[in-house]
Amino acid sequence: MAHSTHFQELGMAPTLSLAEVKRAYFKRLQKHPPHADPDGFRRLRAAYEALLAPRGLASAFVDAPFDAASEHAAWRQRWEGPMRQAADRVRRQGEGFLAVRRFVETVSHLTLAEATGLFASASQGPPDPEAPEPSAKQVAATPEASKGAS
Repeated sequence: MAHSTHFQELGMAPTLSLAEVKRAYFKRLQKHPPHADPDGFRRLRAAYEALLAPRGLASAFVDAPFDAASEHAAWRQRWEGPMRQAADRVRRQGEGFLAVRRFVETVSHLTLAEATGLFASASQGPPDPEAPEPSAKQVAATPEASKGAS
């Protein structure tokens, strides 16, 4: 029996994984039980034993035809999503870099007084439109109001 037909007899693609060969053997064994299909069982057992022989699996794998289309499809299925995510992450980092660069260019032209005023107003945030107006008593109780009174 040719090496490539060992894998075909087990109904699997060529592999170097002994565990996959055993799984395929036991799966096919359900279709060709020894008492119901003696000829099918003999072919299945011969292929399985040939692959389990010393250097049998490696020899069969090397001699098996290479299916570039299926390997390419498997590669794309496994790596296309992670590669797209990595590219998106790099793109987002690049956008963040450009935003930081624009910020630095803008701020570097400000004087210290301009920058302090700009950042002070930005740290307070915009006024809350739904907040009620403070009463005169509340305004008088603030630290700024007490500093102005002294």
